[in-house]
Amino acid sequence: MGEISYLEEATIKRVITSVQNSRDQLMILLLYELGCSLKELLNIRLRDIDLEKEQISITSTSGTSRQVRDSLISAPTKERIRNYINANNLENRKTAYLFTSSHNRQMTLRRATQILSSSLESQGLGDLSPQVIKYSHIVNAYRRNVPISLIREQVGLTKERLISILLSIDEPNVGSYKEFLEGVL
Repeated sequence: MGEISYLEEATIKRVITSVQNSRDQLMILLLYELGCSLKELLNIRLRDIDLEKEQISITSTSGTSRQVRDSLISAPTKERIRNYINANNLENRKTAYLFTSSHNRQMTLRRATQILSSSLESQGLGDLSPQVIKYSHIVNAYRRNVPISLIREQVGLTKERLISILLSIDEPNVGSYKEFLEGVL
């Protein structure tokens, strides 16, 4: 695996706050905070959101298997979700998807990709993909010393995949690790 692309925390914050449309902003924010794929984001139903516990149940499917993980959200994100639900009159529609089309159906992957692309393009970040946002979550959490086991639970990756992502970043701390190793003798 070659070097991965990711954004520093300050850049992610700038991207999120510079997007004007509240739906688009929430989509990018949740992609980052949950560390989920775009498909997983679009599968979130209102019943999957527990604002009291500040978590969202993420359903991922691969082939015939289906896995559910509970991912944490921050208090400010909880408030943004609450405001979004209220503004879109979704309070009493627990089976509804969080992000819907104009016909109140689940937003398609194609439409979500178009929305994100145009929203990010307007910020000069047209090449930013949901995968880069996920990698940004992983790298920034790791740099803040969040335990790998917690990052793994949040983003729903195998330990091997998470380690391969972290090993592919160009970290300037390799020298300090060598110093640590040399200090053994």
